[in-house]
This record gives sequence, C-alpha cells and structure tokens, in this order.
Amino acid sequence: MNSQDQRKIWTIGSMTVVMIIGNSMFIPVLPHMEQEWSMTSTQAGLTLSIFSFVAAVMIPLVGYLALRFEKKILTSLALLAVIIGCVIALSSLSIHSTSISFLVLMLGRACQGLGAGILSPLPYIFAGELFAKNDQPVALSMVEVFNGIGKVTSPFIGIYAITLGGEWLFVAYIFVSLLSLFLTQRQITRTKDVDPTTSLSSYLTYYRKNIKSNVKGIFHILLMSGMTMLLLFGYLTYFSYELEWMLGKTGIEKALYFTVPLLLMTLSSWWTGKYLKRNTLKSHQLLYISFSIMAGVFILGILLNTFISIVFIMSFFAISAGISLVCCNLLLTRNVLLEDRTTIMSFYSMTRFVGVACGPPLYSLWMYEEALMFSFSLLLLIAVWGYYHINKLATCIHVVTATDG
Repeated sequence: MNSQDQRKIWTIGSMTVVMIIGNSMFIPVLPHMEQEWSMTSTQAGLTLSIFSFVAAVMIPLVGYLALRFEKKILTSLALLAVIIGCVIALSSLSIHSTSISFLVLMLGRACQGLGAGILSPLPYIFAGELFAKNDQPVALSMVEVFNGIGKVTSPFIGIYAITLGGEWLFVAYIFVSLLSLFLTQRQITRTKDVDPTTSLSSYLTYYRKNIKSNVKGIFHILLMSGMTMLLLFGYLTYFSYELEWMLGKTGIEKALYFTVPLLLMTLSSWWTGKYLKRNTLKSHQLLYISFSIMAGVFILGILLNTFISIVFIMSFFAISAGISLVCCNLLLTRNVLLEDRTTIMSFYSMTRFVGVACGPPLYSLWMYEEALMFSFSLLLLIAVWGYYHINKLATCIHVVTATDG
C-alpha cells in the first residue's frame, strides 16, 4: 500500500471518527450539560437520542443519495451538516429562555445526526471503491480501527472540552469535522457513478422489497444487535452519572474509568474477528457465551452496588457486547445474498442506531432504581435470547422437513 493509499485511509478514518464522537464524546459529560443548559437527566439523554434517531432515518436514504450525487460531494455535504448543527447548538447557549435554548440545542443535534447518518456507511463504500482488491481487507480493518480510536479518545476530548466550557464541546466537534472535510477535498477523487434518473419512489420500492424478502430470516439478528446497542449506550449513560454523582470521579480520572469498558469492547471485537476468521462456524457458541456473561453481570448488579462491582459490571458487559456485535455482523452477512447486502446492511445500521437512541433516555429514568434497572435488563436479555433459540430451532426443523421431503 503506497503513501497515497495511506492518506486515503486517514481520510476515510476521519469520517468514521466524526460519526462516532457525535454521541460518544457527549455521554461522559451529560451531568455537566445538565448544568450548562439547565435541563433534566431525561432531557440530557434526549440530546443523544435525537442525534441517533435522525441518523437512523438517514441511513436507508444514503444509497439513493449516492446515486444522485457524487460520493465526494455527498461526504462534503454531510460534514457541512455536522458543522452547521454545531453552530446552531452553540447559539443555544446565548438564549436566556431555558425551554427555547433546549429546543435550539435539539435542532442543532438533529442537524449533526443528519450529517452523521449520511457519513455512517460512506467509509465502507470508499474502502471498497478506492483501493485495489488486495488492499480492501486492510482498508476495511482500518475503518474498524478508527472506529475504536473514536470510542476510546472521545471521553477525553469531551471531558477536557467541558472543563473549558459547554461551548467547547461543539468547537471540538467543528474542528474534527473541518479536518475531515479538508482531507476529503484533498484525498478523495471524484467519481462518475451517478444515476440522476433514479426516482426516490422507485428506490424506496426496491428497498422495501429487499427488506420484506429478507427480514424473516434475519429478524432475530436485528433484534440482538439492536438490544445490545440499547443496553450498551443505556449503561454508558448510567456509568457516566454514577462515576460523577455517586463516586465523585471527575476530570481525567473519570475519563480514564470511562475509557476502560470502551477499550475492552474494542479489544474483544478485535479478538472475536480474529477468532471467527479461523473458526467461522463458532459464532453461535460465542453468542451463547456473550449472553451468559451479560446475564451474570446483570445478576451481580441486582445484588451489589459498590465502586468495584460497577467497574466490573461495565467492563465485562462491554466485553460481551463486543463479542455479540461482531457475531451479529458475521451472521447477517452469511444470511443475506450478495445482491441484497447493501440494502440489508443499511437497514441493520438503522436498527443499531435506533438502539443507541433508545438507551440513554430510558436508562436516565431507570438509573435511580438500580435493582429494577438491572432486573429489566435481565428480563430483556432472556426474552431476546429465548426468541433467538426459538428461531434457530424453527430453522433446524424447516431444514430437516425440507430434507425429508
């Protein structure tokens, strides 16, 4: 891989970081945002949800937008949407009315989510288009590396920025977005694979047809990944408040504790990918292990509430989440035909973003009753696990019946 290709990797990696820090940078500073914008815990959680919901809505439309616009132009527009959203959010701090300030902040976060939703699949598309076939695996793996870098560094960026003032959260986000925009203009070449004759209605018809024909065989995978993201971002929200309000951890100390589960999740995802590359049929077994770890930490959460137990719970839950998500990626890829994969993967990304959106507001309500919060999580896990087993059993019966027939 030559130096030009390496610069392209840095460019598409920067797009991934912009998308990741859009929520990950804000989770550890939610208690501070409550004070800066005079809002409740639920409202703070909604600032994360609006970002993810808008991103989820935009993801299925990226395929259509990529047909209508050149991908370089589409990337630039997405990054500009993030920057404009940051400017709108910054303006909310100058508004004296608390209710209006919150609405303007939500508008800014929605605009950021619009840009992030468009960006979400583009690094993977560029990795497949801008590199030779032999270099594509390296490019795709580097996208995941930048994904992990974004998750691990975002708590430090957010906590350092908030110590300077609430406005610095969005100044930092603008800086990262401008850097990505600069790299995009310099390193990404313009493509001509556009089809302006494609109508939105025909694209949506095609999209619905693909989803309808595949959803029965993959719904259990969508459910598992959506649940995992809901639990992950819900517990990260809980962890942020618990570290600061109950345990008195602030500043860099808080960032270090908050980074531990994110780093462990990144490492477990990397290990799972390496393991499944050699043992491609072990994904179901790893899912069982992942669910068992989750069940164990939820039971521990019901019984104990100490500093050590909370860090232990978050660490092992993050490990299990990393294993689960990689297994879901592999199972989905196996269960979908190549010609339907782009559509289904965008729908899969949408369900994950919906999970991200639902987690923070729900857990910002439930975190005040921790035993009930862990009990609900355990019941949700058992329900999804049970559905997964029933679906797998039904598939086996269908295969046996078809073979006998």
